[in-house]
Amino acid sequence: MKKLFVPYDMALLAKEKGFDEKCLCIYMENENNRLQNLGGTYQNSLAYKDNLAAPLYQQLVDWFREKYLLSIEVSEWSKHFSGKIKPIGKSLKFQSADKSYYEALESALTEAFKLI
Repeated sequence: MKKLFVPYDMALLAKEKGFDEKCLCIYMENENNRLQNLGGTYQNSLAYKDNLAAPLYQQLVDWFREKYLLSIEVSEWSKHFSGKIKPIGKSLKFQSADKSYYEALESALTEAFKLI
């Protein structure tokens, strides 16, 4: 289940860019940024000290689509994966070539943060 959540560095970038949605887990600063679920939900604006809300990959995909009208998707061909960003109603903005689904998704999300 851990791989459903974005890594710490991406969660930090999301917070810096204004992501403040409810999340199921949190990165605990006092435990070397270990992913934790203590029951309930977490938001960056309500987090204790340097703890950090840990969004699901899908939460960030939805956030980009809803807030910035950026469609993020991953496609597969011949055991290779491609992360893509397409502003809704416009032409392709970014395309990666990666070895795994999550690498491609991370590439696309990282690039999307550069666009906002």
